[in-house]
Amino acid sequence: MDVIVFSGQSNMQGQTEGLPTVNPVVDGALEYRYLTDSLEPLSHPVGEDILLNGQELLLGAHNGGGALVPYFCDEYVKRTQKAVVAIHVAKGATKIEEWLPSTERFKAMLQKISSGIKKISEQSLIENVYFIWLQGESDAVAATTSQTYKKSFLAIKSALKSAFGIQKFGIIKVGYFASQVSWMKRGTHAERLSMDEAIMQAQEELVEKDDDIVMLTRICTKYSLCKDKLNPNAEGHYNNATMEELGRAAAKGLALFCKNSD
Repeated sequence: MDVIVFSGQSNMQGQTEGLPTVNPVVDGALEYRYLTDSLEPLSHPVGEDILLNGQELLLGAHNGGGALVPYFCDEYVKRTQKAVVAIHVAKGATKIEEWLPSTERFKAMLQKISSGIKKISEQSLIENVYFIWLQGESDAVAATTSQTYKKSFLAIKSALKSAFGIQKFGIIKVGYFASQVSWMKRGTHAERLSMDEAIMQAQEELVEKDDDIVMLTRICTKYSLCKDKLNPNAEGHYNNATMEELGRAAAKGLALFCKNSD
């Protein structure tokens, strides 16, 4: 049994046009739900809303719509022949600093992962724990520097690895956002492109320089520029069809890593 933690902002939370028309339960996969401390069949919508004094710390898929998690897990199970439990810990519109170990959001994430691993361990032997990250659009908007982004991610990684012995941290490379959304007025278009690419550069450098981190897919850099890949109701967010492509591509990347590690 492998445990896969899915974290990040809205494109990991899921902000699609609605619930996918085809929505089967994923064979060989379960989802851990913290609020009921239960393992549930995995299908859309994923995640759950966890609040503290009215503050939204973690959210399930927006308006009960689609997300990449079921597609990722379906592809991963098929490629590895391993059962998997997904733990969804995401929240839209969050900068990386909002996930640092000192924050309430990180503490909520830590508690959900910890409770999930405990629940899973009561029923199965856990072989691997992986952490999948899709985030950075809000940091592009905020003009976060590459150096700051890397430092923050490494702090998050270090704390999670220490807590759970996570084997690998997989990054889904963020797409263009600040340069594409109509409401972003800061700077020139060229400057907004640079803001996007600073986060992309940071993610590439994290993978290059830290053996704990792997790049699962880079297709968001292409798909974020394609209108037909996006949710028509939410700029900068992927539609259900793209979530399937993205989830399967990322799972292929993780499965390939697993195969090469055997």
